[in-house]
Amino acid sequence: MTTLGSAGATLLLGCGYLGSVMVRRLCLGDQPARVIAVTRSDARHQVLGELGARCLRADLGQAAAIDALRPLLAEHHGDVFALLPPSAWPPDAAASAVAALAARLCASRRAILVSSTAVYGDTGGADVSADSQTDGRGDRSAQLLAIEQAWMNAGLDSYIVRLGGLYGPDRVIGRELVKRGDAVAGAADDWLNVLHIEDAATAVLATAAAPAPLRYSLITDGQPLRRRDYYGEVARRLSCPPPDFGGGGKRRVGSRRCDPTTSWRALGIAPKYVDFRAGLDAAW
Repeated sequence: MTTLGSAGATLLLGCGYLGSVMVRRLCLGDQPARVIAVTRSDARHQVLGELGARCLRADLGQAAAIDALRPLLAEHHGDVFALLPPSAWPPDAAASAVAALAARLCASRRAILVSSTAVYGDTGGADVSADSQTDGRGDRSAQLLAIEQAWMNAGLDSYIVRLGGLYGPDRVIGRELVKRGDAVAGAADDWLNVLHIEDAATAVLATAAAPAPLRYSLITDGQPLRRRDYYGEVARRLSCPPPDFGGGGKRRVGSRRCDPTTSWRALGIAPKYVDFRAGLDAAW
């Protein structure tokens, strides 16, 4: 494992949609970095290697895979980004799996876990910011909070970045649903908080570089929008009828208005795509 040259490299654990953008930034930027990328996808393994990353194929939801990576994790002295979605961990043992992974990491650099704004639960459309109280009453938010706690309790220089709904090239939220003419579950007046994938990568990478990022960041484009406005715009771009909503006016769990101002300010940057229309222009 030491032949991978882990000292001083940047380690990305779980390279999906966001991780691939981060690898591209790190490997092909003005000052290319040494990157070690761990992914369970054969296809993505090849793509990341072509970008210049050293790739390992492993399913970090499996204890055996974490054990196999023990030498690399123990000797790694660069920044670490954990980018796995909750679905990548064992359903009934996510927190213990995350704790097992984090326990094997060297504590010499920043350890950054990507999470979701879903941890704030349903506020009925009220505003939330990075320091707002979390709500673990839903299954998804409870699992996310357990994962976060395991990461923060591991004795690392740990940070949590809670992201809004990600979209961008090859992933426009709701596009296929609108094309099919399917009804959208939930209420049209629920609030959405979204983020272009490039701005997500910028914020997560900046958390490793900024002098004093927040321990818990909330990152969206800062422009909450009604679900009817988002899906209506997607339908307009597809020349499709506006979708119906199947919620009967009932609010979905998770309607909230996210204010990321303090988090962006702590990073010393601002999002490139200032609202969803600007982001869709780039992603379409």
